Amino acid sequence: MVLRQFFSAITGKEAGKKFWGQIIDELENTKITTLPKTLLDHLDNIRDNFRNPTQHPDKIYDIDEAQDLFGVSIDVVDQMVPFIRLQQDKSRD
Repeated sequence: MVLRQFFSAITGKEAGKKFWGQIIDELENTKITTLPKTLLDHLDNIRDNFRNPTQHPDKIYDIDEAQDLFGVSIDVVDQMVPFIRLQQDKSRD
């Protein structure tokens, strides 16, 4: 949900039925604003190394993997929220 709000805040468009990879691709190619490379890298890392394997029914995360995912998730949400808030503030004006 936060990723979709972030996408909308950056592009001004709804994410609709776009897949996570499509959203990241569009964010990387946007000329609207310069996004931190580390944020985009972390989003792709979560997609590729955590979200996609989770779709496999036999995947079970050990405690270290779960903590890694939790830590990087906090980081990316913390980086996305200011962009979302800025857009919300603009829409109130």
